[in-house]
Amino acid sequence: MKKLSLLVLTLTFSFLLFLPAAHAERFDLTDKDFDFRQIKTMLIYDPDVELMKQADPVGSDLMIRVAMADYQKEGADDAPYALLSPDQLSRKISLQLGRDLDRMMQEDPEQAGSLFAANCGQFIDAYIRTVLTEYHTGSYVVPAHTEWKQIQESDTYTDRDGHEHTITHTRQIPQYIPDVTVNTATVRLRFIVYNAKTGKEIFSRDDSRTDDYSTDLRDAYKKVIHSFFRDLKKKIR
Repeated sequence: MKKLSLLVLTLTFSFLLFLPAAHAERFDLTDKDFDFRQIKTMLIYDPDVELMKQADPVGSDLMIRVAMADYQKEGADDAPYALLSPDQLSRKISLQLGRDLDRMMQEDPEQAGSLFAANCGQFIDAYIRTVLTEYHTGSYVVPAHTEWKQIQESDTYTDRDGHEHTITHTRQIPQYIPDVTVNTATVRLRFIVYNAKTGKEIFSRDDSRTDDYSTDLRDAYKKVIHSFFRDLKKKIR
């Protein structure tokens, strides 16, 4: 007696259809003369994510608050540095100078900003400014094409002594794949780390990421900020 069974095996094809994929482009510039291990206290400004309003004008206020919380959490998690907020730093400078920077910020923002910049280096070693420069969904089409699938055929038979045997061989068969629309989520951020004592840039990064088969912009955003803070913390440790 002969039995025929077919087992279709997955063949990885160059289009990698229906599998999550990402495209990233990153540029770093680091001050080789700066010893990042001397950073003990940091100020992490909230990121400028106003661009999110273009993606969702109605829900952007909530999106912005969530994005700021995600960003600050990444900066604080397992940090090799202490953190001061802008308000905390402003109070410290006010006490040292004997002047109310908060009131001055309302009356003379330019002078208050100058005093803040000139004195912040006494309390922090570095600060970070970040701007969101791209934040949108999109799509592209993978044209119709033919893929080759590898199948395994097994012939099972019984010999004269009643013993069952299986002979297996493989072959390839063509499979037509129609046009596929791939949704994408793209974010891009510019990070700049400054030496608080000199105001000089010590580490800059421009990071663009596009996730395929996804419209989850928050997820793509979180991956970019996680990558930045992970690498910065490695420099400081």
